[in-house]
Amino acid sequence: MWMTRSFSIQSVLKCLLVLGLSLGVVSPSWAVNEQLRLIVQDKATGEPIFCRLHLRNANGKPRPYRGDRLAWADHVTVPGEIVLMLPEGEYSFVLEHGPEYKTTSGTITMVRDGNDTQTVQLERAVDIAADGWYAGDVDIRRSLRDIPPLLEAEDLYAAAVISFSNGKLNEPVGKVPTDQPVISSRGTRFAGIHSGRFVRPGAELLLANLPDTAIPLTGVENDFPAYATILGRMHSSTAKTDASSSDDTMPSNGEKDEGTFGLTPRPWVDLARMTAWDMPMLVANGYLDSVRIIDSRYTRTKLTDEEKRCKPRDKKLYPDSLGLARWNTEVYYRLLDAGVVLSLTAGSGSGDSLNAPGENRVYVAVDGAFSYASWWESLRRGRSIVTNGPLMVADVGGEAPGAVFETGGQAEAFPIALTMSLRNQDRVDYLEIIKNGQVYREISFSEYAESARLPDVEFAMDEEGWFLVRAVITGPTNQFRFAMTSPWFVCKDASQVVVPDAAGDGAKSPVVTPRTNRISRSAAQFFLDWTIERAKQIQTHADPVERKALLEEYRTARDFWKSRVEAATCE
Repeated sequence: MWMTRSFSIQSVLKCLLVLGLSLGVVSPSWAVNEQLRLIVQDKATGEPIFCRLHLRNANGKPRPYRGDRLAWADHVTVPGEIVLMLPEGEYSFVLEHGPEYKTTSGTITMVRDGNDTQTVQLERAVDIAADGWYAGDVDIRRSLRDIPPLLEAEDLYAAAVISFSNGKLNEPVGKVPTDQPVISSRGTRFAGIHSGRFVRPGAELLLANLPDTAIPLTGVENDFPAYATILGRMHSSTAKTDASSSDDTMPSNGEKDEGTFGLTPRPWVDLARMTAWDMPMLVANGYLDSVRIIDSRYTRTKLTDEEKRCKPRDKKLYPDSLGLARWNTEVYYRLLDAGVVLSLTAGSGSGDSLNAPGENRVYVAVDGAFSYASWWESLRRGRSIVTNGPLMVADVGGEAPGAVFETGGQAEAFPIALTMSLRNQDRVDYLEIIKNGQVYREISFSEYAESARLPDVEFAMDEEGWFLVRAVITGPTNQFRFAMTSPWFVCKDASQVVVPDAAGDGAKSPVVTPRTNRISRSAAQFFLDWTIERAKQIQTHADPVERKALLEEYRTARDFWKSRVEAATCE
């Protein structure tokens, strides 16, 4: 949708800080071989609510809860109630139901010869879905039978379950039905299960919403065959199979039932790591639908400083884990500066990483009724916000990220009005407005709270480009938590702009989806140099016939980035 200068330029900012609710829940006692029954309810309805429970012992160390199939790492999913069998002593607990509910915490004292039942109520702070924003996670690696309760507990509406890796079944997931590409919880929360990992020396890809799970994939040890062998076949297929939903009861599994929720979306390719060696080649050949800016290295407690299959950063310029986070985001900014627009995603990797599902999540703005297919198609249009902590919703002139605003080439500056809601249980330290790859304004949260507004973003006469907003929580040097919108775009003539929609035939992702005419020469040169560096690695491939086939894709990428350098409109 195009927005002209007729919309209001009054900047209205809404801020709602959600304070954590601390509950001291004390168990009178429990005897050896007896128990504490913990019931969790929604405060508004009094109904049972699925949630996640974290326990710590008296020394403050995580106390994993074993013996429950919904237990993972330092937490366990509670399907409305749980029976705790713990040694005598004092424990602290945290209960969470996604970031839209207040975190509830307290203590439990387990005493010999006790047997008790306690009820805890969780209170909703905000309802993002009511505003049209639906949370998803594009990387879950847990058992299929556990997916429905996990979606409920983490307040997720869409997910991709990694059912296979390089053609081999992901054993923790279990057997995948070939005739059921999507499972659901109560017909309102959905997970695509015909999804998997395609791992090569130069990249890891998520292949989601496949028509079947029989696409053969080569192993991680080899660059051959060329990506086109797999991705070309995948994009030439369509996934138009009716999938069934669950009934209206709280499910314990994802079994099929009567009724349909519509068609599954087109196949999707997501780059699992922003700085993968093959990223510029994959972009140039039009193989990608999205890039993952928050991946499984971002966990609840730390950011793992590891760059497997990635172009390594200069650690003098980007030291420690925070440097890794900066490198990832700056590479994304350079893609935008080079005129390339790809949707942003986030994934937890739960099942391999220590994360719970949704620890890293992507919110997608859906117009009209929500469905699994509409979520992915809205993501394709760039209507997303990613987060691993702060809960933020932003719009510009009533438009979600991905929108294009037309200036008409008018001589005066064009101010952009921002409407934003910060809804957060964590303390946000500062906000950033990024414009054309640079920090346009950094605003401390205290400054923001005083004025209840962000500054307008001004584009001068004939100026084009993009901007986005970030909210950042500072912490230890090995942790980085933030929320970031996908960009909005400003152009002089909207008739020259392409915005993806659901009408395409799905044959292949477009090479780029330009939203402005702005192309940075330095950004394009950056990716050209990257492509040439990676091609030199491919030239060492032993088999000459295979090497020739592989290099064809890199020649295409080289020519693409060269053309971008030549077409540059700014430095």
